[in-house]
Amino acid sequence: MAEEQVYVIARIHAREDTVDELRRVLSSLLAPTRQELGCLQYDLVQNHFDPQEFTFLERWESRAALDVHLRSGYLQEVAFALEGLLDKPVEIRLHRPVEG
Repeated sequence: MAEEQVYVIARIHAREDTVDELRRVLSSLLAPTRQELGCLQYDLVQNHFDPQEFTFLERWESRAALDVHLRSGYLQEVAFALEGLLDKPVEIRLHRPVEG
């Protein structure tokens, strides 16, 4: 039986003075992540009412594909770059599809 897809919602909240820098850092993840094996969707959105809040909307073929992404070197580099840019811890939630 194939593994089920994994949906990820990751919220990242910038300090008021680092919104533009955080947008630049997070945007740098889009192209390489979308090229990863098993990545079905990887979008970055910014909250219309709270421009300090960014959210990644992700869909992966499997938990294994997500785990490979989480271990990628460029993602680890971005994690270091986030230091000093955030005013809250990153919130990551994993979801599974509900069949109707």
